[in-house]
Amino acid sequence: MNQIANDGTGAPEDRFCDLVMKGGITSGVVYPPAIVKLAGQYRFKNIGGTSAGAIAAALTAAAEYRRRNTGSMEGFNLLGALPE
Repeated sequence: MNQIANDGTGAPEDRFCDLVMKGGITSGVVYPPAIVKLAGQYRFKNIGGTSAGAIAAALTAAAEYRRRNTGSMEGFNLLGALPE
């Protein structure tokens, strides 16, 4: 499982990343660990996708929403566990 192993909310509050994901069955397996890795360095601002990428985008947006409102990285940790 890919977890964010730091003591806070991952990325600095002033470091943003836009994220657009395409569809495809393998995208649903590849995106969650990649998103978790990026979440440790960036905060997501504009998130979108098509097909499987849209599902990953919705989950990423929910995890980012949780991080911004509670300071918790648990949403990203749960997202990282999805491929398993």
